[in-house]
Amino acid sequence: MRFAKQEFVLNETDRSEEPQIDRDMQWATSVVEFGLLLRRSQMASQADWSNMLERAASSAGGDAYRLECVAMMRKARSMFP
Repeated sequence: MRFAKQEFVLNETDRSEEPQIDRDMQWATSVVEFGLLLRRSQMASQADWSNMLERAASSAGGDAYRLECVAMMRKARSMFP
């Protein structure tokens, strides 16, 4: 079996995208934590509704879908003691 050789050049990262990447990562972790809280997962021993909601709201930006999801997260929070 013969493999083809692949080469490519990595360019320096565009630093202007970093804030958006960080915001997307914060959003993703808040959504994961939300799922763990909903399931009352044993893996969520450090999970906290307040911190999750704060992180989700701050990373939602002006995205309508994210804002709607934050509203659902808040509603779900009111349903859990």
